[in-house]
Formats: sequence, C-alpha cells, structure tokens
Amino acid sequence: DDLQWIDEGSSSLLHYLLRATDGPARFLFIGAARADEMEDNPWCKRVVSALAHDGMVKRLKLAPLRADEALLLFEDSVDPDYVAVALKESGGNPLFLTEMANADQQGRMASGHNLDTLIGDRIARLSNPECDLIIFASATARDFKPELLGAAMGLPELRLMEQIGQLERRGF
Repeated sequence: DDLQWIDEGSSSLLHYLLRATDGPARFLFIGAARADEMEDNPWCKRVVSALAHDGMVKRLKLAPLRADEALLLFEDSVDPDYVAVALKESGGNPLFLTEMANADQQGRMASGHNLDTLIGDRIARLSNPECDLIIFASATARDFKPELLGAAMGLPELRLMEQIGQLERRGF
C-alpha cells in the first residue's frame, strides 16, 4: 500500500525481486498507489515505468466504495441511513469512511466534518509524546527514517520504536 511513497532502496529491491524470476512468475505482487501522486516520486515512477515496459504491470483503477462496501467499515448496529450520509459526504473515499466509522464507534459526530478535521480530532486525543511523534514524523515527509526521527526528538531507539508501535496499534 502507498507505493507512491516508496524510497530508493525499496524501489531497487522491489525491481530486482520482480525481475529475478526464471520463466513464469513465481508470485504475484500487488501494489496500491495514488495515481495523482506517483509522478511526484521519482523512485515510484521509475520502478513502475520499468516494470510496465517489461509488460509486468496491470493497472486497475479502483472506484469509490459502494454502500454495501462502506457498511462493512461500520459496526453492525449502525443506522444504514447514517452510512448513506457518510458515503455521500466522503465520496466513497475509503480513508474518509474509515475515519467516519472510527468517530462513530467512539461516539463522536463525524457527519459534517471533513477528513482533515476527523484526523485532527484523533490526533488531539493523543498524549503529548505521541502527538510530538506524529508532528515530527509528518515533518520528515515521505523519507521517514526512524533513526533520524529519534535523533531529532532526542529519543532512544527502543523508546521510539515503542511509541511507533503504540501509534500503529491505535490506527496511526
């Protein structure tokens, strides 16, 4: 997921692995990327172009989620009319719908809010160290390197990895 954020080393390794098979492919690799952001990352653009040149890429454009798919993101007890409103407000965007479902599960009003507001509200509920980590990590942009992040924050590597793990378990 998020192939548009791939770094140089990962791109080179992916390219090597996908081209190193003899004969028919031994495995299937599925990557997801935001088409409008692929061009912004030279490593993503390069690996996808090279693989496409070799006939190794099949692109599938995903449509917005349908009502039955959106319903799966919410708890069973949710009002289907609420899901219909969420689907309309989100335009079927899976991330937006997931954030709306999270807000609904936590008893927070999601309808009428944009995605930035919903994510901002979740971040505001974090502890100060978790919030600082999110802010520092977001400032590093796509080249997220934990060792640099830890140095910038003055955190030992073990503590940094613990905090990253906590954020992952909380859906960040």
